[in-house]
Amino acid sequence: KEEAVRAIAETVEEIGPQLREYISSKDNYNEFFDVAFDKDAITTQFDIVIDKDSVKPTKNNSSYQDLKAALQKYGSVIVKFVNGTTDANTILSYSNLLSKYISITKNNVSLALIIGDDATSDAHNLALHPKDKKIGYIIIIERPLLTP
Repeated sequence: KEEAVRAIAETVEEIGPQLREYISSKDNYNEFFDVAFDKDAITTQFDIVIDKDSVKPTKNNSSYQDLKAALQKYGSVIVKFVNGTTDANTILSYSNLLSKYISITKNNVSLALIIGDDATSDAHNLALHPKDKKIGYIIIIERPLLTP
């Protein structure tokens, strides 16, 4: 999870500098991990949520304010880890959960990532065209298989 947050900070230029500054000013950034946005939820809905609501004040308060402002402008970044293959049902379920998040929090989702072992072509096709127009991009990342 920490690697994913650092990768987002390095690659998403709209929030990258602010996110790098924020995470470097903290001992940990657990506020982004295992987030349940629905108070009725029994289990965690997302593995990582980087949004204006999850950012916490820091010793260097300007990094907190800068990141919060960047996220307000850019939108939320949400990550889900999948064990095994990402298929069409995984994308549909994730899209529905993202729409519920948007409805409850009133935050747009600019980037939604699914990180899994591999993905079907149907999953890739569904991810290209999210039904909810408040979701910017759904990107599937396939983890490389480790060979001995």
